[in-house]
Amino acid sequence: MAGSDKRKMEFMLLREEVGPFLSKLGQDMEKGEMRFGENAVDVNGYNSLQVSVKDEGDLDSVRVKIKVKFPKELAKVEYKNGIFIQEVVEGEDDGDTPGPGGIPKYKTLKKRMKSDFKAIKEALEAGQFPGLEVMRSFHHDSELMVEYPGKGDEFYPAYSKAVREFVAAVENQDLAKARDAANLLEELKEACHDRYK
Repeated sequence: MAGSDKRKMEFMLLREEVGPFLSKLGQDMEKGEMRFGENAVDVNGYNSLQVSVKDEGDLDSVRVKIKVKFPKELAKVEYKNGIFIQEVVEGEDDGDTPGPGGIPKYKTLKKRMKSDFKAIKEALEAGQFPGLEVMRSFHHDSELMVEYPGKGDEFYPAYSKAVREFVAAVENQDLAKARDAANLLEELKEACHDRYK
């Protein structure tokens, strides 16, 4: 539709948070808005709305996707209060590589992963486990990253395996294994970047 806008919002929730979230979403929609933390998006006049919830399993969490189409420009929603909302506007192009199926642009994803992994390493070096929100974000983004073709395909299987081992070590509160897995992730990242940067 000419002149239409599309927003895709994607974030993680614990299973027990889904019911309250959907209930609140319905209440907010009746007021003509979608609210995420302190951020509110005016959705009056939207053309279509799609909500999907996918069980993530490993971290006892689910992935929530919301797609809204509407005929006017809405305010941008950013990362805040532990929820990342990726904005996608039809026709927008900053020279970055879009991901398949509408997932975040590659540079956006890599920037966020770099920040999360830095926080993870700092926690492990301090003898602590990373926070749940950082773990959710990094695990989720790692799964998205291996969907990008031509960015290190041959490294993806080993990377995905290392991520699973890292997540399992953190869930089992095994600091030594978590550090080993994080070190392996660092090595794989450097090897991939040496070849593809």
